[in-house]
Amino acid sequence: MFAAIVGTLVTTISVSATCQGGTCNEGDAQVLLQAQLHAHHEQMVSHAQKALPEISGATLPTGSTGGDPWDDYSQNGDAAWVPTEIVVKHGSRVDSISFTYKGGATTSHGGGGGGADPTFYIDPAKEYINKVKIVGTQRLSGIQFFLNNGRVSQATTGDSNGNIGDDKDPNPGTLWVYASPDSGKQCGLDYCNTYPDLQNAFCGGAQCASDAESQSCLNHWEEYGRNEARNPNPEACAQESGYAIYSFYGRAGSESDALGFYYGLSPDAAACKNLPITSVTGQWEYQTSTNGALTQSLQTGTQHTETTTNTEQWGYEVGGTVSQGYKIPMVGGGSVSVSSKYSSTQSQAYADAFTSSTVTTYSETFSVGGSLWAWVFTTVDPCGSSRTMREYVMTRNTYETPCCSPGWAVDAYSQFGDCAGGSPNLCDEEQQQSANYNQPMVGTTYIAPKSAIR
Repeated sequence: MFAAIVGTLVTTISVSATCQGGTCNEGDAQVLLQAQLHAHHEQMVSHAQKALPEISGATLPTGSTGGDPWDDYSQNGDAAWVPTEIVVKHGSRVDSISFTYKGGATTSHGGGGGGADPTFYIDPAKEYINKVKIVGTQRLSGIQFFLNNGRVSQATTGDSNGNIGDDKDPNPGTLWVYASPDSGKQCGLDYCNTYPDLQNAFCGGAQCASDAESQSCLNHWEEYGRNEARNPNPEACAQESGYAIYSFYGRAGSESDALGFYYGLSPDAAACKNLPITSVTGQWEYQTSTNGALTQSLQTGTQHTETTTNTEQWGYEVGGTVSQGYKIPMVGGGSVSVSSKYSSTQSQAYADAFTSSTVTTYSETFSVGGSLWAWVFTTVDPCGSSRTMREYVMTRNTYETPCCSPGWAVDAYSQFGDCAGGSPNLCDEEQQQSANYNQPMVGTTYIAPKSAIR
């Protein structure tokens, strides 16, 4: 019996894990097989973490329990880290896979059948694997490797007639493994949750949340969403997390039965890992205006404009910088300083947004017209810049700009008004003399997302 487990995407099967009378039915066997493969995964991660700190983790394997287990890293150590050549032999299934690594190890797993695809060369100085396409929900019927610069290995799609799978795998689905499984899952969910038609198609019309739903969302992006120019782009989203696939393990006998991946920080992300934060500034940015009720797509999380390290540690460092104080650039030049007395509470409120590996999009309804503003923290470090968003407010118009940093308005319904506790007022003297200054906007509010923060 075979099972498909891709990355951290494990389909939940609602059956008993106890075999009745010593005989396992199909559901029992799938559950028991998942437990066996997961135990193997846990052992791999433990070994990797002790031996090489730069290894971030390992995906769960895809495939079956046929053949014998193999593990290039456990058996070869550093010699099997960073692949430079890959050769796949196949007919209607993947017969064998061979790897050559930067460290010098050369390995091959599987039988002698099938024809060999051209060797796929990877330049470790500038290229790395960030995504793998696997065909087959119960066996390895096809595989394709994708690099950070867009290069792709030849598609392994079956025999010379294009047939994928056989009687052992009558329903060879397509699954996508991203170098960062957790980020890949969340990016897939965020993609579907942006579109009601995708929620209806894959998630029963509700908020998409499960592993299986995320995989359906990723499949839709790869097959349709990419050509439809839909956003957010889950592939770009996952790549921003800054991970690469560096080594492999699995099972093999007369064919390649299962395959799993070790991953770690990509070269770009690793280079940025320990560099200090250069600066953090915050300001209200104008979004849109409406003369009536408005339902608007809003975002929360951190978006990197260039390659950087999007890790919890990076988020903690940004939060620490904000808690010590930051500057707000002014339109006419110069800036206003926000001291730690006021910034520490903002740092705590933005902790999830700073450390988030994805940007979450959700809808919010404002009941009255006006101008919508987003508070944006801009972080600059030696590897690029990043924008963190979480909170939104409404004012009557673009002249009546929000006067206080998030959370410090005396009245949440009067964002164009006085600031509490002596916190800096961003409105100039002319604005403060306006007739509408300190006048509440009935029916509108200050938006600090609740369920959107994950």
